[in-house]
Amino acid sequence: MTVLESVRQIVQKKHRIAISKEFREALGIQEGDEIELKLENGRLVIKPIWLVDDPTESLSGLIRSEKSLSPEEIEEEIRKERAKKASP
Repeated sequence: MTVLESVRQIVQKKHRIAISKEFREALGIQEGDEIELKLENGRLVIKPIWLVDDPTESLSGLIRSEKSLSPEEIEEEIRKERAKKASP
């Protein structure tokens, strides 16, 4: 996993914050993506919804395949699809 330097942000009007380009790219977050915000031990954790702990649980029944896919294979398929969307 990539480790990035921490960044300070100013909370803007309506309590909005901006996620820096380096963090967005590291997480694969794009405009319009849904993210999960969670407090863990006094820290705000931001996680893309598509990046889940157990992809088979969250995607159960959504992927049609002749064979069963492992969680790693499902995540790889998700990453491939996101890469297709990101390329011009």
